[in-house]
Amino acid sequence: MSELTGCKVLLDEGKPTRKVSLTGDFEQYRDALESVSVLFQLCDDTGEKVPTGWTVTGASFEVEWPKDPQVASGIRSHFGARRFAFNWALTKVKSDMEAKKENSDHKSTPWTLEALPKQSNQGKNGIAPWWGDNSKEAYASGIADLVQALSNWSSSKHGKRKGRNVGFPQFKSKRKDVGRCFR
Repeated sequence: MSELTGCKVLLDEGKPTRKVSLTGDFEQYRDALESVSVLFQLCDDTGEKVPTGWTVTGASFEVEWPKDPQVASGIRSHFGARRFAFNWALTKVKSDMEAKKENSDHKSTPWTLEALPKQSNQGKNGIAPWWGDNSKEAYASGIADLVQALSNWSSSKHGKRKGRNVGFPQFKSKRKDVGRCFR
C-alpha cells in the first residue's frame, strides 16, 4: 500500500506495522487505494456498503451452505480437523499435567502457538494419517482455540481476568461444537 500511495509506513517500537501515514486530503489517495484487489465487500448491519476510507473495527461473515454434497462434506471435514486438533492438544496438555503431578522433573510441552503445533507436526502421520485431506489452518485454528482457552482459564484462576470464573477447557464434541475452522 505504501508503494501505491507514496506514504510512510508507521513503526511500533522500531518494527514496521500495517499502518501508513497519509498526509493531506484522503481523496488524493482514493484511486491508488481502491485499485487494490478486494475479495469481499464490507457492509454494515443493514446491508449498506461501508463508505470508502472508513475503518472497520469488527466484522462478522455469513455464508450460504453449499448445495453440492461433496463441497459440504469437505467443509465438514475441515470442521472436524479443527475439533480433532483441539481435542488432541487438550489430551496432550492433560497428560502433561498428570505426568507433572507424578514426576516434578517431567518436561511438559508449553501451552503456546509455537510449541503445540510443532509437537503435533512431529507425530502427525501417527496421530492423524488423514491430516493432508484438510487445510493446515484448520488444525492450527483448533490449537489456537485451545491456547486461548487455556490462557483464559489460567488468567481467571490467578485473578487476572475480570468477570466470572472460566473453567478448564473441555473436549469438543461433534454435536455441540460450533462449525467453524479458521480464526
